[in-house]
Parts: sequence; C-alpha cells; structure tokens
Amino acid sequence: MDLANLIKQAGVVGAGGAGFPTHIKSSSQVEFVLANGAECEPLLHKDYELMLLKAQEMIEGMAMMIKATGAKKGYFGIKTKNAKAIEVVKSVIGNHPIEICELGDFYPSGDEYELVYTATGRLIPQVEFR
Repeated sequence: MDLANLIKQAGVVGAGGAGFPTHIKSSSQVEFVLANGAECEPLLHKDYELMLLKAQEMIEGMAMMIKATGAKKGYFGIKTKNAKAIEVVKSVIGNHPIEICELGDFYPSGDEYELVYTATGRLIPQVEFR
C-alpha cells in the first residue's frame, strides 16, 4: 500500500485549524516539504516534547513525504528558543535532504507564513474571498 493510502486509512489530517487531509498532501507533487514545529502558543509544549522524544520518527516521516511528493528538500521549522529540540532533530537528520529552519520567538506571528518565507524566500499569496 502506498503512503497516501496508509495515511488516509489512519485518518491523519492537518492540525492547523483547517484539518486538511494529509493523504491529499502526500499525493501532490511539490518542490519543498515544510514541517512546522514552531508551536506558536506560548504555554503549549507538545511539539517540543515530541521533537525531543520522537525526532527519529519525525525525520523518517518527513523523508517519506519528500519521496512521495517528489520534493527536492524538506525544511523543519523550529523556534530558536527550543535549542534542545534543534540539537536533537539535527542529530537524526543524517543524509536526508532536510534542513532546520530556525524561527524567531514571536507571538502571535503567523508562524506558517514565517516558515514559508524563511525557508523558501517566498510569500504566501493573499486570497480574496467574494
């Protein structure tokens, strides 16, 4: 079974509010894969803890998404204040085409916009709804 079907059967969706189905993301062809570990909310530490405890699994999952989407590179966004998480994630990247993208500690800052711009130099286009 391919990655998209495994993800679909598992019911994985994005947690960024929209709940966009991850199996659709894994079926797309993209230039970059971005992982947002910024954790904008100042009192939450779940992403930080997961990066400390499950960094290997996260990097393996990102490598699978890079392969599935045909991306040339992955960027893992982590706020600079989470230096230990940066250290742990860097230690397991190995030879995967993944870079850490260190982000500033701003709240609220729209970390997804910050990650896209810092990693790729591109802006997310504004969408007008009518």
